[in-house]
Amino acid sequence: MKKLISLVLALAMILMVGAAFATTTPTGSITVEKNFKDQAYELYKLFDAVADPEREGETGISYKLMNGKTDFKATVNGSEVDGSQWFKVDTAGNVSLADGVSSIAFDSDPFKGWAKAYGTKVGDTLTATADNDANIKWEGLADGYYFITTTTGSLVTVDSIRPNVTVNDKNTVPTVDKKITVASDITDEGKKALAQIGTDV
Repeated sequence: MKKLISLVLALAMILMVGAAFATTTPTGSITVEKNFKDQAYELYKLFDAVADPEREGETGISYKLMNGKTDFKATVNGSEVDGSQWFKVDTAGNVSLADGVSSIAFDSDPFKGWAKAYGTKVGDTLTATADNDANIKWEGLADGYYFITTTTGSLVTVDSIRPNVTVNDKNTVPTVDKKITVASDITDEGKKALAQIGTDV
């Protein structure tokens, strides 16, 4: 009888924990620091992340394909790109880096295109109104594997937010090198061209 009561209590606890987990509102966030004025930032979720105490080497996190995803394929500019060149999934459904792949691969244009096409855009596009804008931040995020892109290119891939993370924009914004040419440096042909600008024809 005691064993039966213990089993019933254990099952009740499992159901309670499961219900609490299912109704918990995600509270994670990603903040981009050292951002640049007028740069637009977008966040894409590539994989789900779930707690897995038995998984070693990744702080108890397992990455999974998102609902509706059965593989790593995506259409980029009308062509199919297979993300299995960067990621693999095992028989238990755990996603990890493909053999021989390092984070350097994430700086490549093919990966950037695939990540945007494959991932699910999260939240709004955020545009910095000044350098180091404190408002470049997404909140209410569930754990997952995220990719951030900017006007100037990819920024970073972020693994589980656990639950909050801050990243730095490592892109550089090109500057304009202004050079004033004095009249004495202009050739005769150049002077003729300048003289014709704004004249009536």
